[in-house]
Amino acid sequence: MEVEAEELVRGAQDFILSRRKESGGFGATPALPPTVEDTYFALAALRVCGALKSDPSTLRFLQGLNFYRMSPEVRVRWLKGLLWLGGASPKEVKFLLQEELNHPPERLSGLAALREMADLLGVDSPGVRRLKELGRTRSFRTLKDLYHLFKALGPGEWSNGVEEFILHSQNPDGGFGFFPGTTSYLENTYFACRLMKALGLKPRDPEGLRLFVLNTRRKDGGFARAPRGVSFLETTYYALWILLRFF
Repeated sequence: MEVEAEELVRGAQDFILSRRKESGGFGATPALPPTVEDTYFALAALRVCGALKSDPSTLRFLQGLNFYRMSPEVRVRWLKGLLWLGGASPKEVKFLLQEELNHPPERLSGLAALREMADLLGVDSPGVRRLKELGRTRSFRTLKDLYHLFKALGPGEWSNGVEEFILHSQNPDGGFGFFPGTTSYLENTYFACRLMKALGLKPRDPEGLRLFVLNTRRKDGGFARAPRGVSFLETTYYALWILLRFF
């Protein structure tokens, strides 16, 4: 399946913008309300395409949300979208982050989100350094776990066997599973590509990887979790990042 980059990007942009609401936020389907997560993935996908523009409506949508009610994982996406659109982070966000650093969550995704927010806000405190200590005590089972662990720890903190685990998670269809021997999905493939890029690794089957991603493209211009699936903003971002930033 050969698709010109220009055609791919144009179709993806049409799909993304079809999910934009009057409020400026983005929803998973035309009938569903906007969410932080869908808005983040829409903005991230447009950014990868080089098509992210100033949008006062979307900025107002994000500014009107209650970040106190968000988990760290959701709040970091809200914060990134806000900053990408030229907004300023409320000072209360930094205070909230400091509190959460004193009582970090157990889950790897939460540790990764706190570390990423600290980097975005320029926070360097004992709490941030403690995240690395906590990360060293955590184990991983899936590529998603490993991706969050990488974010929490940063580069240069890997144990033996990590590279083999990543590379051997690629399947004969070119995609990557949750871990070696499991079914390929686009999100796992994205996590693998982010890790490989960070570690300077090459997939065992680069062409198979590219074709797997292209085969998740749907007629509406978006991308699904797997071939013959349904397009989502999240998976569309994953596919665009792999095709435009990894290769």
